[in-house]
Amino acid sequence: MKKILLTKHDFDAQGYYCGELDLSQVLEASIEIEGDLGCCRFRRSLHVRGSIHTRAGSGISAGEGISAKGDLTVGYRIFVGIARWLKVAIGAQREVRCRRLVSGEVCYGDLIETGRDEAIAPENAEAKTESP
Repeated sequence: MKKILLTKHDFDAQGYYCGELDLSQVLEASIEIEGDLGCCRFRRSLHVRGSIHTRAGSGISAGEGISAKGDLTVGYRIFVGIARWLKVAIGAQREVRCRRLVSGEVCYGDLIETGRDEAIAPENAEAKTESP
């Protein structure tokens, strides 16, 4: 899967994403955000089929949701559903949806982890899936 690196050049002076890609549509890639950028802001949403990884010193803020089919690894904090044009964020607008939150703190939004750790050995998988 393609990996896209977002650097300080992809964000404006206020920390908003200003790159070429439309990240509010599902992107067939994983995203990595360089470190020490503070809060990296996405006006709408951030959706990828791969993973999202920010290095130390970078967090994520999205107006209308974050989703990743893979893991979410954030070096700082996560805020979702804070779009100024929304009177009240509901449902998917407040969701941080990923297979697993590896690191980072969801300070605003609802975390939904959709899967189990793929590192589980096949012989242990049955025991892990018996209980809901």
